[in-house]
Amino acid sequence: MGKKKVKTHYERQEDPVEENEETSDSTQSDALPEGEEGLSLDGLNEISTYPDIESEPESSHSVTPEMEAELEKKPEYKPPLIRDDSARLKCLLTDTEKQARGKELAEAVLRKHELEQELDGIKKHYATDIKAQDAAIDRLQNIVNSGSEFREVAIIINHDYKDGVILSTRVDTGEVFDTRIMTSNERQMSLI
Repeated sequence: MGKKKVKTHYERQEDPVEENEETSDSTQSDALPEGEEGLSLDGLNEISTYPDIESEPESSHSVTPEMEAELEKKPEYKPPLIRDDSARLKCLLTDTEKQARGKELAEAVLRKHELEQELDGIKKHYATDIKAQDAAIDRLQNIVNSGSEFREVAIIINHDYKDGVILSTRVDTGEVFDTRIMTSNERQMSLI
């Protein structure tokens, strides 16, 4: 009995119709006698033989005509697609590059310090403005809550020497808003 050639996995994928025909024929004609085990052909990428057939010694390096035919059927090698691209990767710096990066670092630190000082000045300026607005808010809140405010109003101060009092009267409403007793100095002014 000679070696039976079985198609490789790659050959079966290229020609599924032929494989199905060959598999069905070989299954019927190549059945093993009872009690002997054979190898399954599903998924094998190698040529398999029955166990009772002697194979060539492993030390033999000769190429058989079947092997040559098998090698000729293999697909032609296609090199992988190569394209230009770039990636961000770690690179060691030269002494000149280290010096340049050090200068950039010093400039960045200086600029940050300048910005922080500028920010502090702006904060102080705005802090003063915010305090002024807080005072205005408190004053206006008191006015709104009380329903009144203090304004400069024209008044008349009347020295009543007869009764010895000083009367303060609002011009806009005619209301006497303050009455007080004259001091001794104010009484002497009436004698002059």
